[in-house]
Amino acid sequence: MAVPDTCTELSVEQRQALYVERRREDLARAVRAADSLTGVLALLGGRPVELELGGRRERIRLTVEQRRLLDAAPDEWAQYRWGVLRDAARHPVAYVEALVLLHRLPYETATQLRDSDIPLGRALRRWGVRRHVQGQLHPISEVDLAGAELDMGITAVLDLADGRSVAVVRERLYKSFVDAYVQAS
Repeated sequence: MAVPDTCTELSVEQRQALYVERRREDLARAVRAADSLTGVLALLGGRPVELELGGRRERIRLTVEQRRLLDAAPDEWAQYRWGVLRDAARHPVAYVEALVLLHRLPYETATQLRDSDIPLGRALRRWGVRRHVQGQLHPISEVDLAGAELDMGITAVLDLADGRSVAVVRERLYKSFVDAYVQAS
């Protein structure tokens, strides 16, 4: 939207649209800059956020793009994990998926991820994990398995402090969370 010289030249609808656009940009900027999606969403939403792990599958083949992002060989396998980040009121905040190269992790951490429901970020925290966002947070029009609308998505690569890329994550924000954030003053 083109911004006129003064806000008095804007109609109420135009001012509201500009406000919504700026709030969405603020949200995108905060999500891009964060090392922890869970942490930034808790901060922005004003409530603690926890992962509800939907499940995991061992030995998933990587796509060409995922191999490129992780600098992985064609014969490397990943663990696939998915879940929903929920706030303290159990409202869905983000749908998350991760492909984790367990063989690149310290044995204790790989075992923990293979045998428990521990969130990926919590398991990697002690190893100085860094989140490297790929591209911009972009609008999406998807629904999850329960039919809830997803609104914005981003992909990131997780590296350990020593520079090893260990996971690629796909993070999608629920429309209900985005709308609540945009409307908050």
